[in-house]
Amino acid sequence: MMKKKAFFIRILPALALTAALAIPSFANTQDEIAETRAQQANTQNEYAGAQERLAALEAQKGNDEAYLAELLAQLESLSAQLEQLEQNYQAKQAELEEVQAALASARERESAQYRDMKLRIQYLYESGSGTGFLEALFSAESFTEFLNKTETVSQLTRYDREMMEEYMATRSEIEVREANVQEEKEQIAALQADCEAKRQEVNEVYNAVYLEMQECIARISETEGELAALAAQIAVQDEHLQMLLIRSYEEEAAARAAAEAAAEAARNQAAAEAAAAAAAQAESAGSAEAPADPGYTEPAPTPVYEEPAVSAPAPEPEPEPASSGNTRYLGTFTLTAYCNCSKCCGKWAGGNTASGVYPTANHTVAMGGIPFGTKLLINGTVYTVEDRGTPYGWVDIFFNTHAEALRFGMRSADVYIIE
Repeated sequence: MMKKKAFFIRILPALALTAALAIPSFANTQDEIAETRAQQANTQNEYAGAQERLAALEAQKGNDEAYLAELLAQLESLSAQLEQLEQNYQAKQAELEEVQAALASARERESAQYRDMKLRIQYLYESGSGTGFLEALFSAESFTEFLNKTETVSQLTRYDREMMEEYMATRSEIEVREANVQEEKEQIAALQADCEAKRQEVNEVYNAVYLEMQECIARISETEGELAALAAQIAVQDEHLQMLLIRSYEEEAAARAAAEAAAEAARNQAAAEAAAAAAAQAESAGSAEAPADPGYTEPAPTPVYEEPAVSAPAPEPEPEPASSGNTRYLGTFTLTAYCNCSKCCGKWAGGNTASGVYPTANHTVAMGGIPFGTKLLINGTVYTVEDRGTPYGWVDIFFNTHAEALRFGMRSADVYIIE
């Protein structure tokens, strides 16, 4: 009995030390889980910000593409206008050259007529030493002949005057036409200049928008790379978080087992000490009855009350959770929380559970190792196993929002199965 007592005295500090060491390890893991979750939340915020920037860049790219299409249509229209104006200009140039040639011809005919008229007048007035005209008139033998000669001279003069007036009118008409054609040509040239300036302006805007769109495409590519890197980082953090949660569950289970072992050892030590005390008391009582001296007659003994030996108290049984006739205790499990967002469910966000039903708050839990539809009683609430993602002994409780899941955090509770 003393050896057993010594054994428990030696092993009890070791068990207490084991439990003491397990508790800080579990606490450190919880701190690391909190830190990892905070880092993952920051990364997810960065990812959301990058997604917003990408959406804005995509919208800007779409606007730039639409604007470029509009500017390109304007450039094509202006190019067509310039081509038509060039054709009109060339036509007016040809017309102007034709009018200028007609004007030169009219001027030449006018000059020729003027020269001929001057020669006839000069001939009439200067033939016969300046008296040929008068002599021609007065040499008529009769008045009728005189009148005829006068009429001939008058007709000849009238003809010259009419031809001269006709040529002058033709020249004036051609000059007016030349001025009009020249004016139209200048107007076409002015339209050409305006159209060309407009085309240059639109072309500069097109080039600027095109460069802006190329820069936007480069930023889109950069943002997509950033999103890919952040998604990979979130995946790594999620994997690390899952590992930490498993380690936390294992450490918590180890700490609980160590605490239970220490408590059991303490109860056994108490029982051993009580038994040893009872044995020592019984041994002391037995040694008080010494053998009688042969030469001495002992008087009649006075009755002495002998206290019965105290038996060692039985160890108290470990308390069991209360259960009704239709429940069975499974153990103290780790409780965590999740929702249906992309942070908790990744690519399965917004969808059904692994069992094919849509998750419901205060009803749906996830845990492996037991069939779908199993009813679990946790802290007075009945849940149904409808999802997976955690091992047996680790219950993930569904909440409607991510904020509620974060507030729930991680804790432990006794879990019962409703049979």
